[in-house]
Amino acid sequence: MSDFGTLDIYWITQIIDFGFILAMLCMGLFVCTFISRLGRYASWSRFCGLLAGVSIALGAISDTIENLWSFVMLADPQGFSNWLAFPYSGFAVLKFALITLGMGLLIATIILAMVGRLLNKPRIG
Repeated sequence: MSDFGTLDIYWITQIIDFGFILAMLCMGLFVCTFISRLGRYASWSRFCGLLAGVSIALGAISDTIENLWSFVMLADPQGFSNWLAFPYSGFAVLKFALITLGMGLLIATIILAMVGRLLNKPRIG
């Protein structure tokens, strides 16, 4: 990146990424919590929805740590120690794993809520 003069673009991209992280955190906390309420109180769907929110929020926190770690490496882009790449990559893997888990749990929440509503229909009359 230094050779092609794109290092400044990478810095800006990393800073803009904090906006994406904030959006992901809000989605994890608000959207997942809202969808979890499709399920009945103390149901598996409610539990999965809340767990999805926690998982996505932890993924956003991992993404924040990954970005902060990249700034450490960007302080000396040509001479940072090779060992610094391992934690950076570890937080990236953790981020993707947690967000993917959260999305899967969110899908499970919707399915469980629909099944729960179909099986426990309220009786009329």
